[in-house]
Amino acid sequence: MSQIQRINVRSFIDERPLSRYQFIIITFIFLVIAFDGMDVGIMGFAAPEIMRNWGISKQEMGSVLSVVFLGVTAGALIAGPFGDRYGRKLVLVCSVFVFGSLTLFAARSTDVSSLLILRGMAGLGLGAALPNAVALMVEYAPHRKRSIIVTIVYSGFTAGAAASGLVAAWLMPTYGWQATLATAGILPIALAIVLAFALPESVVFLTLRKQNIESIPSILKKIDRAAIIAPNSEFWAPTLVKQSAKPLTILLTKQYAFVTALLCLAYFMGVMATYIMVNWLPVIAKEAGFSLRQGAIITATITLGGPVGSICIGAIMDRMRPHWVLVLALLVAATFSASTSVALNNFGFLCIIMFALGCFFHGSMTGLQALSATSFPTAARATGVSCMHGIGRVGAICSGSIGATMMNRGWALSEIFLALAVPMVISALAIGLLGVRGRHVRDRTEDNSAGHPTTTAMTSYES
Repeated sequence: MSQIQRINVRSFIDERPLSRYQFIIITFIFLVIAFDGMDVGIMGFAAPEIMRNWGISKQEMGSVLSVVFLGVTAGALIAGPFGDRYGRKLVLVCSVFVFGSLTLFAARSTDVSSLLILRGMAGLGLGAALPNAVALMVEYAPHRKRSIIVTIVYSGFTAGAAASGLVAAWLMPTYGWQATLATAGILPIALAIVLAFALPESVVFLTLRKQNIESIPSILKKIDRAAIIAPNSEFWAPTLVKQSAKPLTILLTKQYAFVTALLCLAYFMGVMATYIMVNWLPVIAKEAGFSLRQGAIITATITLGGPVGSICIGAIMDRMRPHWVLVLALLVAATFSASTSVALNNFGFLCIIMFALGCFFHGSMTGLQALSATSFPTAARATGVSCMHGIGRVGAICSGSIGATMMNRGWALSEIFLALAVPMVISALAIGLLGVRGRHVRDRTEDNSAGHPTTTAMTSYES
């Protein structure tokens, strides 16, 4: 009787170079996150035209712009457990289709009330997409390149936000805000249809959950065409938790509760500081005496620094202890933020500081996506990431009132950025504590697990 071939699907992915099939998956996830960013950004460009056409106040438009964050928060918190139970692909495809459809419907809105409802519901899809996209990407990325791959695909959010400006500039003058919103809705709908047929479910998830196990050999063969997979092979993946355990129950265990709390704290502080900068920087720059053009350039430089920093930090995270890479980057970002006062009289120097701030701060926040996804077991990965995203979005909601309070008290640009250094330091401290704890448990991860599998899936492969 021939010996049964036992294949660790996690090691199968880790031991091989990136294949063309994995590059296709990377492209799909990049587009998901890019369209997510486009959807969020497009309303900012459509807002002035909507206000002019409907004759509504800034307060009413502000409600439309902010309600999406309530939906994003709820969507992120809800979607994680569904992704861990029913699969990343199913939730991802549904969420992309939902936010695309609701944005398309929003283009047909005729009053504030309907637009408010549709944007809030679209937020559910937007919030549900990101955690499952990150979880799926992590499970197809080799361990040695995981951080840089996640940071690259998550940079799609910035690319999508930038693309929304180009779409608005192209369509709005001729076709109006309705066509602009419709385009931002049609693109993700088309992507969702493609994903439904072309995007694979996580092979690690399938193995551990024993779902659709007949597809495992074909997925592995697409990753490595030269791989020899014998009939009746046994597929397994190391895991530290029981697959029957509920994801939320896993997060509340002694091993993961502390991890979850620290990641949520770090992301909450980071997102709050991010949205204060992004939403209020043009106003802050104007109050500081800069022209509208200069204010736009200052805002653009800090945004453009994000993708550059994300890729660099992601690459370094793959070569060094990721916790300490992020701690150092956040402390450097806090230093740049606190030092803006030295450049207030020099526009060029201020732009350089803002670009550096964007590199280190936005790059750290993107790196945190990779860190969070590798901090949880497969059985609770989407739930853990979604919990971090959900709590983080509360920071986005709080950013509006905090920024307004700073402005109403007459704080100068230097004082505001000095204050923003505080949440950056708190994020660094939270990640540092996570790193100290991780030093004692670093060998107890699914990537480093050896020996007998906790969960095994069996399938037959006919060549």
